[in-house]
Amino acid sequence: MKNSLIEGDFILISKASYKLSTPAVIPFTNIKLSQSNLISFSKPSREDVVIFKSTAEILGVDSLASSHLIKRVVGLPGDTLKIVNKEVLINNRKMRPPKESVIDNIQIKKQGSAEEGIFPSGRRWNSDNYGPIRIPAKGDTISISPKNINDWQVLINLEQGLGSVSVEGTVVNIKNKPVREYIIQKDYYFLLGDNRDESFDSRYFGFVPEDAIIGKAKFVYWSLRSDTSLSFPGNIRFDRFFKSIE
Repeated sequence: MKNSLIEGDFILISKASYKLSTPAVIPFTNIKLSQSNLISFSKPSREDVVIFKSTAEILGVDSLASSHLIKRVVGLPGDTLKIVNKEVLINNRKMRPPKESVIDNIQIKKQGSAEEGIFPSGRRWNSDNYGPIRIPAKGDTISISPKNINDWQVLINLEQGLGSVSVEGTVVNIKNKPVREYIIQKDYYFLLGDNRDESFDSRYFGFVPEDAIIGKAKFVYWSLRSDTSLSFPGNIRFDRFFKSIE
C-alpha cells in the first residue's frame, strides 16, 4: 500500500463500518471462536482500504501467526475487471489510480505473456495485462467441469469447507455429490495494492469473500521509523499522525 501506508505505521480500523460481529477469539487467549454477523450496516465500496483475512487463514492452512492483509477494494460483486497496460477498467470504464499509488508505467509486461502465480492458473495473463474476469456475486450460477474446477475450487472450499471438492474422472463432486453447476453463496471482491508493481493481491490470490473483510482502515494514529540508530523521539514520524487513509 506504499505510499498510502508505510512500514511502521499504526492504523485505526473501523470494524463497525460494515458490520457488527461476535468475537473472533476468547478475550486474553488465542482460542478462536466461530464468528457470526449480528448486524450489517453497509457493504465495502470501491476504493475503500480494508483489512481482511487471507484465504489461507480462512481455510486453516496458514502457518503464519497473523495473516491479516490490507488492500484497496477495486472490483465489486458482479463487476467485470480488466487491466490493460496497468490501467484498471471496471465494466469497460477506466478507474483513476489512487492519489498516492506507485505505478511504473515504463516497465510493462506484454499482453499474452503469462506470469507464474497469476490467478486463475492457465491464462496467458500477467499483473500488467489481466482479464477480463467477472467478480462472483451471491446467487450467480456457474458451470462446473473437470476443465474449469481449478478456477473455482478455492472459492467452493471457502463456502463449503476445505476438502469439499473432489474429481473422479469426468465427474466433479462437492461433498461427495456429483455436480455440473454451483450457486455462489457469498459476495466477493477484487482487491489491489496501491504499490501496484510490488503488491501481492487479488491478481495472485483471487477473490475475497465479504465475510473475510474485517473493517475499513481510517487513519494513521502513530508511526515509527525502522532506523534502529534513532532513539525516541527521533524515531517518531510526527508528520503522519492522524493522516487519513484515502
